[in-house]
Amino acid sequence: MSHPSDFYSSLGGKSNFRCLLLEPGSGNEPLVGHIVIRPIDSGPPYDALSYTWGDPEKTESILCNDAVRIGVTANLGEALHRVRLLSEVRHVWVDQVCINQNDIRERNAQVMIMGQIYQSARAVLVCLGGSAEDGADAASLVKLVNEAIDEEEASTKLAYFNLPRRSSPGSIFADPRWKAFDPALRNPWFKRLWIV
Repeated sequence: MSHPSDFYSSLGGKSNFRCLLLEPGSGNEPLVGHIVIRPIDSGPPYDALSYTWGDPEKTESILCNDAVRIGVTANLGEALHRVRLLSEVRHVWVDQVCINQNDIRERNAQVMIMGQIYQSARAVLVCLGGSAEDGADAASLVKLVNEAIDEEEASTKLAYFNLPRRSSPGSIFADPRWKAFDPALRNPWFKRLWIV
């Protein structure tokens, strides 16, 4: 992973941060973007990306500002491929690219406002990795559980009985949604202090 130290200019203020304007694309097309400096409390809406860095030895790169290739972990590369839009620029804050990783003072200052960065985002996108099929199964289970919670006041028993459960004395993971949900919960993302 490489971050050219002369690429990042000063943020110029305690409430400023960098935002990645991720160019549209699909599939395995190369990642391309522009980094801009902006205040947290103004400017176009942006999304914050939450993921795990993963193995620093496995890398890919993103072409930034038409000139510099910034090395990112393979996990981040996969996440950026998943969240980029097909036909429009996505404004996204992602720590590995938007914070100068070579500048300890900047890293410390940005960590101090990270909560505000996430809180001010239009949405927080969580990328756990894994296959799209498993993700869809796990997402359908989360939606079902959420609906059960929402319906709790109206009909607790009905909502509860619609949830998938063990069909036999065997494992609850016989239902493919639970099977997909298990690796999602074992993801290192859930072991981070600020997530739990």
